[in-house]
Amino acid sequence: MRAAALAIALLALLPATSTAKGVIVFVRGGDLYRSDSNGRHVERLTRGGDFRRPSLSARGRRLAFLRTERGRAFTARLTKRGLRSIRRIDSAPDGPRDATQFDVAMSRDGRLVAWTELRINVVFSTIDYRRYMASASGANPRQVAASGGRPFVAFFDATRIVREGLTDEFGSRPDTQTVDQGICVPDPESEQNGTCGDKGPQVAFDPAGRHLRHPAISPNGRLAVATAYAGGEEIDNAVDGEGAIVLFGVGTALPVRELTAGPADAYPSFSPDSRSVVFERAGRVRVVRVGGGRARSVVRGTQPTWGA
Repeated sequence: MRAAALAIALLALLPATSTAKGVIVFVRGGDLYRSDSNGRHVERLTRGGDFRRPSLSARGRRLAFLRTERGRAFTARLTKRGLRSIRRIDSAPDGPRDATQFDVAMSRDGRLVAWTELRINVVFSTIDYRRYMASASGANPRQVAASGGRPFVAFFDATRIVREGLTDEFGSRPDTQTVDQGICVPDPESEQNGTCGDKGPQVAFDPAGRHLRHPAISPNGRLAVATAYAGGEEIDNAVDGEGAIVLFGVGTALPVRELTAGPADAYPSFSPDSRSVVFERAGRVRVVRVGGGRARSVVRGTQPTWGA
């Protein structure tokens, strides 16, 4: 683990220029880059390729990301001089040492990291994408949700994650078609170990029945955003999906507005002030206001994440 961290730490790292509007980290050509919120002062953070799915803490000081096709999770400090204190997040102790980590997320305060891994459910003879959490250094790993069919993860607040699923209330709605149309906060003490049940809360629900992916919660905790797309399957096990960027009210879990019409938008992330959303479309990082309007192109890249 130390060797891997040191190898990556040597990759990079140019001086940074900070801005009052924060920093956007994104993927370009398989490496991580950063820029200010206007796409200026673009700096390369890594070399060697195979980097993906960056996730910044709210203050932009901690970064989580995956590397290699098999999925290896890392965390690092993002400093003016680049990435520092890079740590490999080991696979969870209840599975194989080389288990693929499909997604990774950094908590708002940068103290925790969450990720997903594949497990066989011997009770139901199915596959689970289980969610795990640990400190940013990888210490004290624990399972926080199982029984999941979609291998993505994001933080709801400083200590809780979200997953696909429905609370009992939303599961009984007449317009409910599939668990994929909902995002909720799992209860680790639930009967099936990390489903939403009667507690929740429900964070997002799409009455149109579309699949929801790439969820993100605004720093003020009032809004959620996700990629919404229609699919031929009732349950889509994909971690990714392109579609429209939809804004939800956390209090009601219902759509507030469609920020984009799609059909090829993905990876939304909130600005530090919760007033804008960054996302990718056609190989470009773009920004749209949560109040709606035309999205502006910021910089060439994909999979953006935004921190202060």
